[in-house]
Amino acid sequence: MSELEKQVNFNLLMIGVKLNAFKEVLSDNQLEVYNNYVLDKVKILEPDIRLLLSPEQADEVLRGFLG
Repeated sequence: MSELEKQVNFNLLMIGVKLNAFKEVLSDNQLEVYNNYVLDKVKILEPDIRLLLSPEQADEVLRGFLG
């Protein structure tokens, strides 16, 4: 595994830790606000997501977020 892959994996691990912390400490209402914020940002970033991923991957990711 390259240094870049190790760094990416570490960053993903830390993001997961932070997301789990949100789930543990935020109320249901706060989680809903947070989730809506994430969905709004994904919609804004959709063109960038489509540039970074293959069409199939982008569709899968966006379907997972946006339904």
